[in-house]
Amino acid sequence: PAGSSAAKQEPVSTGQEKKLCECPECGGDVVDDGVSYHCVKCDVKIRKDAYARLGMRGSVSPQQAKEMLEKGKTDQKTTLKSSKTGKDYQAYLTYKHKKGDKYPNDCFIAFDQKN
Repeated sequence: PAGSSAAKQEPVSTGQEKKLCECPECGGDVVDDGVSYHCVKCDVKIRKDAYARLGMRGSVSPQQAKEMLEKGKTDQKTTLKSSKTGKDYQAYLTYKHKKGDKYPNDCFIAFDQKN
């Protein structure tokens, strides 16, 4: 029905975003909209504040997002600071898109401390 909130809304590009890379899921353009890096054709998205959502300080850089989307994880370990303990540690950032999860329009970042 018209006006139904259940209808899926497709991501829309305003033309103001800068292309970051190709989407690993559908081949569409992944753009930086200032808040997130998202595909203009499907639901792939990496929020810039993903660290904060996990209790860390900092934000996901364009280079980190591009590496996660193109290679599955960042090339170099990232220094992260726990907002709870204040301690620094290093970890790779790993891209995992989970369809059907609680947050289906976002990806989750796993911290891989192994080589």
